[in-house]
Amino acid sequence: MERITRKQLLKGALAGAAGVAAIPLTSSVALADEGGQVDVHVHGTVRLTAPSGPPLNLPKGFPVEINVDVAGRRTDDGSAPLSGAGWDTGNADAHNQGGACYYAQRGRLKEDMVDVHGAVLFSNTPAFVGAPVHTTADLKTGEIVWTFGGLNFAGMGVVTKVD
Repeated sequence: MERITRKQLLKGALAGAAGVAAIPLTSSVALADEGGQVDVHVHGTVRLTAPSGPPLNLPKGFPVEINVDVAGRRTDDGSAPLSGAGWDTGNADAHNQGGACYYAQRGRLKEDMVDVHGAVLFSNTPAFVGAPVHTTADLKTGEIVWTFGGLNFAGMGVVTKVD
C-alpha cells in the first residue's frame, strides 16, 4: 500500500472542499435569476395571555416554543404572498412532547409585518388536528402574537427575513 504525505492529504482536502463549495454557486444561479424571493423565519417562546379553562386548564403565562418558516416572491407593491409550515411544543427541552403540533401556514409579508394563518396537520394530541393557527410577527421588534385554537399567546423571538 502506498503512503500519502501530509502535503498530498492537505492538497486533496483543499481541492475537495473547493469543489463542494462551488456546487451551491453553480446550482443557485438558475434559481436566483428572476429575483424577488423572500424567506421568513419566526422562532420564539410565546406565553398564554389568559388562563385557558377546561379541558386544557393551562395557566396564564404557559410557554410554548414555536417555529414558522414561510417563503414567497415579492409582488409589484412590495408585499409578498407567503406559504410554508411551522411547529410548536410546550415542552421543547423535555422528553414529554405531549401537545406537539405541525401546521401549514400561508399569508403575507407587508412592510415589517408577517401575517400567516393555517391549521394543524399533525399532532401527537389527536384533538389538536385541524385547530386553527395564526402567527403575526414584527421584523423590527421581534414581537410575536400567536393564536392556537382560540387561545392567545404573545412573546418575543427571532423574526428574520432573507431576500
